Amino acid sequence: MTSIRDVPHAPPQSGLSCRLVVSAERRRGARVSPEWLPDSGYLAHARGAENRLEVITADRSAPRVAGLGAERYPTATAILADLLDVGLAIRSS
Repeated sequence: MTSIRDVPHAPPQSGLSCRLVVSAERRRGARVSPEWLPDSGYLAHARGAENRLEVITADRSAPRVAGLGAERYPTATAILADLLDVGLAIRSS
């Protein structure tokens, strides 16, 4: 598994922050990987135990949420459960 420690350092003054990012698309599935993000971006502003979620929808809107995490596995499980609930609600409507 790739971790954030495996990512080469960004050049000084690069304006980038490295974050673990989950990307999911209906046809391509999901992946987690470290990515360099612009410091000005929403996801790059997460600090400490804060988690951020940005969903880019089919109409290109981008609802955003942020909150403190409860360690690695409880947070991931809760987010996945919430996303599955949303998906089921959309599918049934």
